[in-house]
Amino acid sequence: MNTQFIVINGMTLDARLITIAENIMNEAIEMTIDLTMAKEIVRQILEDDQYSDIERLTISYLREHYAWTLEADQWFKEQIELRQP
Repeated sequence: MNTQFIVINGMTLDARLITIAENIMNEAIEMTIDLTMAKEIVRQILEDDQYSDIERLTISYLREHYAWTLEADQWFKEQIELRQP
């Protein structure tokens, strides 16, 4: 996978995931990441069958700077935990 990076507040993040989140928020009515949107983020993370340190940092950034519905938050955590070694 050819990952592009973006630096935000001194953190190197996955530009693909940031772009997805920004696009999601541009289309969101309630300005929150819902279950459908969370599924797209997970799909992108799992596209290359690994959850890299950059992706982890990017997700931490997204979780801190974007609102998530409770359903999306819980589902996302479960999906990531299932894929931890």
